[in-house]
Amino acid sequence: MRRFGEIVQSLGLATAEQVEQATRLQRTSHPLLGRILVRQNALTKARRAEVLSHADATGKRFGDACVELGACTAEQVAHALHTQKTSNALVGDMLIEMGLISEDDRVRIVHMQLDELRHQDTTD
Repeated sequence: MRRFGEIVQSLGLATAEQVEQATRLQRTSHPLLGRILVRQNALTKARRAEVLSHADATGKRFGDACVELGACTAEQVAHALHTQKTSNALVGDMLIEMGLISEDDRVRIVHMQLDELRHQDTTD
C-alpha cells in the first residue's frame, strides 16, 4: 500500500517538498488549538476565525484570546491544550492545516489506500 504522502503527490495535490514539510511538522508539532476546539464543538469555524484575528491583532496566544472574547471557557481551552499535547497528528492533518489538501481530498486518499490494501490482500 502506498503511503498517504505518495498518493497526495501522485494526485498533484502537493509536491514532494510540501509532503516532506508536513512530515517534519507531524514529528515536531501538535494539532492547532483552534482546530481541536472546533473538533470538540467548543468553537465554530467562523468563531475560530474571529479569535485568530483578535489573537493576531493583540499578540495574545490563541487560548487566551478565546477566553478573553468569551468564545470558550478556560476549562475548554485547558482540555484542548491537553488534547494537543497528547495527540499524534497524521500527515493528512498537517497537509490540511497547511492548506494543501481539503478534508474531501483526505477522505478520497484514505479510500484509495483502502482499495490498494484490499487489492494487495487478494493478490497475496
